[in-house]
Formats: sequence, structure tokens, C-alpha cells
Amino acid sequence: MAEQAPGITYDTVAREWRCKWSPDDNRKAATKAQQSWLKFKDRVKSIPGVIRVDRLCCGTGLDFKIIVSMNADSYWSWAEQDHAPESEFLAELRGIEGISNVEAQLYSLMEQ
Repeated sequence: MAEQAPGITYDTVAREWRCKWSPDDNRKAATKAQQSWLKFKDRVKSIPGVIRVDRLCCGTGLDFKIIVSMNADSYWSWAEQDHAPESEFLAELRGIEGISNVEAQLYSLMEQ
């Protein structure tokens, strides 16, 4: 069990890849983001220590997110590999017309 701050322990780390998409052209940007994600999905799911991978797509906030949750003890091995294939996937998202605000964020999780 890791501790982020006094009293804040966690056993899971999540890396979130996110972007905003335009609803123009029958939501084409969201469709292309999903198609791009499918190219990387199996690679991401096979990363040692991955517990689950979630895809979130919000039609009102226009968010598209991939959340990779992994055992906290396994995280640093992935971080040493620059969260591969993160840079490839985010580069693909940046190349899609109608996609903006492409970002990555790391956070800890603990079931309550």
C-alpha cells in the first residue's frame, strides 16, 4: 500500500488519456478517436500490472477518455517506458480534425 499524503493510501494508479471532440459532421471526431483507440487497446491491456482499461465518451461534455488502471506496485516499470504507447496514441488523437485539448494525467485510486 502506498501513501500519497498522511492518511491517503492507495493500491491502484490510473493514467488517463483525454481529449475534447467536436460534435460537427455527425460526431466524426469521436468516431475517429474510437478507431484510433482500437489500434492500441490490445497493447495497453497486455501491459504487466494492468487491472482494467476503461473508455469514457461523454456526449454532453464532449470528452473522450481512456483510463488505464494498474497495480501501484507495477506502475513504475511502465513509467520507465514513458507509459508506452501513450505518445503514439496521443499523437494520433492530435492529428484528428475536431479533436482538441489532448492531455494525460496520473492519479491514485483506492476503493472505499
